[in-house]
Amino acid sequence: MLAPINERWLKESVERGMAFFMGQVPDRIPAMPLVIGKAGIDHGYTLYDFYTKPDLGVDTLLGAKMMYDCEMLPMWMYATYWAEDYGATIKFPTGRMSAPALVEPACKTLEEAENLEVLDLKELSKGPTMQRHWVALERAEKLLGPYFGAWSFPYEVFVQVAWWVGPERACLLVAQEPQLMHRLLKKAVEHCVNVNAIVAEKYGSSFIAASSLLSSNTLSPKQCVEFNIDYLSDMIKKSLDAGAGPGIFYHLCGDHATDWELHKDVPMTPATLMHIAYEGKNPIDLHKVIDVYGKKCCILGNVDTTLLQIGTPAEVYEASKQQVLIGKEAEKGFYAGTACEVPPFMPTANVFAFNQAVKDHGALPRS
Repeated sequence: MLAPINERWLKESVERGMAFFMGQVPDRIPAMPLVIGKAGIDHGYTLYDFYTKPDLGVDTLLGAKMMYDCEMLPMWMYATYWAEDYGATIKFPTGRMSAPALVEPACKTLEEAENLEVLDLKELSKGPTMQRHWVALERAEKLLGPYFGAWSFPYEVFVQVAWWVGPERACLLVAQEPQLMHRLLKKAVEHCVNVNAIVAEKYGSSFIAASSLLSSNTLSPKQCVEFNIDYLSDMIKKSLDAGAGPGIFYHLCGDHATDWELHKDVPMTPATLMHIAYEGKNPIDLHKVIDVYGKKCCILGNVDTTLLQIGTPAEVYEASKQQVLIGKEAEKGFYAGTACEVPPFMPTANVFAFNQAVKDHGALPRS
């Protein structure tokens, strides 16, 4: 489906994108807007096509990477991963619906959740989510050849419980039945470790894309640590022990005014990327993020996705320029990025403006 891949461009793009993880300094700050479903739209497909045909999705992601000339990895995924495998119902997008969404959780009662058994690696491999994931990985490996790197997507331990019992009930359990919630979270850790281990078993490693989302707006800081961050840390440690990693992507999506600084002690490798989106309604000040995390790991930027959707190219360019100038202060490295997945129907001119600002102002001194 793709136009021929320019091998020289691919080599330079991958080398720039991996440099910080290898303790090197690239020629400029890499541009990594979180383009997912928009890649399908830009190639003339529907979001339904993108999310139900993983090989097509990977094709369009790589095509978008070439078109935008950015360091976006072709990591095909969606937020409701692992819901169907346990009996939940999801709906794939139609019309202006932006991504697959949960329709009904897996368990109708808490007793069902208590009795739920975690899928082992063999069962997981045959499930609907992993069947799609295998197709995406195989397609990416075929297209990228020696530049391919496998990825896994456990998403979030807390959210996995939400797929079992429903998001609202998961949050209520923290206050009403905390011991039950702890038991479910331990099961969710086991599941997420299996997700990472199964990819690492086949490919020898796996870039772990983990999120921290649902608990941030609904729980107190103490509860965020007890019911999310502690379990997230446990999951990552066990996944690394199981052969996954060394790449880790911490995606703190949404408003993290309550807990953004509380993630400072999560496990980190030399190939760790920390991404914090918002503090309240505005993108969090990257100076603050760099102060806390800049000596620990690489930082991914957070240009406002609302601006990407409704702003002018000139406004997007200026916001991107400012984040790049701040990002140069990050000791372990900085990737220019967006606060979350870019809106699938945003103007393509704004993606171009984002990347142009990075190229114009992201040059780094080479030692």
